[in-house]
Amino acid sequence: RAEAIEMLRMDLSQTDMAKRLGINRRVFSTKMQQLQEKNSDNALGILLKAHSFRKERRKRLTAEEAVAMHMALDKYEEQYPIGTSRYDERSQLEIRRERLQSVLSLVEGLRQEGATLKELDERGIISESNYRKYKLELDALSKIIDNKQEKEQ
Repeated sequence: RAEAIEMLRMDLSQTDMAKRLGINRRVFSTKMQQLQEKNSDNALGILLKAHSFRKERRKRLTAEEAVAMHMALDKYEEQYPIGTSRYDERSQLEIRRERLQSVLSLVEGLRQEGATLKELDERGIISESNYRKYKLELDALSKIIDNKQEKEQ
C-alpha cells in the first residue's frame, strides 16, 4: 500500500515505480491490480483505477485532480495507517511537511490561474478553513524541523 500511495502522490507510472523500487514491472503491475481489487470499495482502489486509466491514455493529471487526490489519500492514510515505505527513511514530520507543501503548491497554482479560495471551496477542491489550517501546520512543522536540525548541528 505504501508503494501504491507513493506512486499516486508522485504521479508515476507503474513502470517508473517498479524501476524506483528495483523490481520487475510485471510483478509490480500484478500487485497493483490485486491491491486495486482488494480496495475496490474505498478511496485507494478508486484512485488506483483512475490513475491506471489515465496513464494508459497518457493523460496528465490536472492541478484540481491532484489536490483532490492528495486530500483523498490523506483521509485514506488516517483511516488505514501504513507507516513509511521501505525506501523512505525520513521522519513522519518531514513526510507530512512534504505532503502539505505539495497540496499547497497545487492550490497556489490554481490561485495564480485566477481561482479564488471561495471558488475552490465551491468546487469541492479545498475549503478555505482547510487551506488556512494546512498553511499554519506547514509553518509549525517547518519551525520544528529547522529547530531540530539546528540542535543536531
